Amino acid sequence: MLSSFTVENFKSYRQVALTLEPLTLLIGANDSGKSNLIEALQLLSWIGQGNTSGSIRHAVQEQSGGIRGTVQDLGFRGSQGAFSLACRTTHGSCGAACGLLLAL
Repeated sequence: MLSSFTVENFKSYRQVALTLEPLTLLIGANDSGKSNLIEALQLLSWIGQGNTSGSIRHAVQEQSGGIRGTVQDLGFRGSQGAFSLACRTTHGSCGAACGLLLAL
C-alpha cells in the first residue's frame, strides 16, 4: 500500500507531499488540483506496471489513459520541464521508498 506520495513540478504543483491512509479523500474547490494529483498517481502506476516512457508519452498524447492535456502540459504550469514523482510503500513491518524523475 502507498503510505506517502510526493509530486514536484507537475502541472499546478511546484511541490506537495501527501500522507496516505487506507481511506484518503481529496476535497477542494474546483480547479484546486485534485485531478492533477490523481493524474500523477496514474503516471506512477503506469511506471510501476512496467510501461516505457515511450508508451506513456503515446498514451498521454492520444489521451487514452485519463491524463488531460498533452506531454507539454505536464510540467509545472506548462513549463515543459522534468517533474518528479516519489512514493513510499508499506509491506508488513518495513517500508520501501521509491522515486523517479520523469521527463517525457
